[in-house]
Amino acid sequence: MPAVKARWMAVQAEPITFSGERITIAVAIVMEDGGYQVVRAIDLEPLECAFGRFGAQFLALADQVVANLQGHLATGGRLEEWRPIFEGIYTGQAVTTHNTSVEKITASALRHTSLFSAKTRNRRENQPGQRQLVRFQKQIKDIVTATREGYGPRFNRGMSVFKNTKTQYSYIGDHLAMNLAIMDATGTGHSQQRDAAIRKLNQLAALRDHAPQFSHQLKSLVMGIWVPSHQLDERQQDLLDSYLDELAVDAKRLEVRFEPTDGRRAMADAAQPFARMILADV
Repeated sequence: MPAVKARWMAVQAEPITFSGERITIAVAIVMEDGGYQVVRAIDLEPLECAFGRFGAQFLALADQVVANLQGHLATGGRLEEWRPIFEGIYTGQAVTTHNTSVEKITASALRHTSLFSAKTRNRRENQPGQRQLVRFQKQIKDIVTATREGYGPRFNRGMSVFKNTKTQYSYIGDHLAMNLAIMDATGTGHSQQRDAAIRKLNQLAALRDHAPQFSHQLKSLVMGIWVPSHQLDERQQDLLDSYLDELAVDAKRLEVRFEPTDGRRAMADAAQPFARMILADV
């Protein structure tokens, strides 16, 4: 039998007040035993994709709403009696549900009320690939800093290319700028990885075209793609080839050197060519 009974309610916001277009920003869950939690249903990355620089402001508003609702529940207020503190904030219908844990109730509530939470879940499902990329970048950095200790600050370097925004680059040196991305056709997040690589390609071009403090000295822009060494079936190989071809075309258009690794090579071997490029940046 289900072990947990609870009531949950979605909280929605209108990014443009009175427009009628609403986004679920949080879900409040009140358990039968009196416990409660308010879970934010949105995250910064998808908000920035949708609203640009206003994404952070929308997230801050959501956090204020969450804090207010938490305070209401903490002082004994009933879920249905909460009233929003801002215009353009609305409550959904309170729903009674059963499940085996609070975590499963929360996941179900988010899944059935928020497209943005689905986007966040997709991004988190892709984290194993991102961890591999972090390891690959560290491998390159370790090779370089073993002989060039002063090069450490050049890695994962933040740069303000456009006003009010800061972009992180894998490497920026004297004459070379490099970004690294991963392309793993065996996972579920390969389309997001492709999108991330395209974004990093454009960031390199922006550094050259819109950052005068670097544009006069940069001689080489390199987009590196780490392809993990997996045994691929025919469908996966076709998918990988398609993504790499697309990225190569974009790189040529942007006049960025495109360097995918050989998926048959181990990480340490694949890192060597990138380390040599950086060691030559003097």
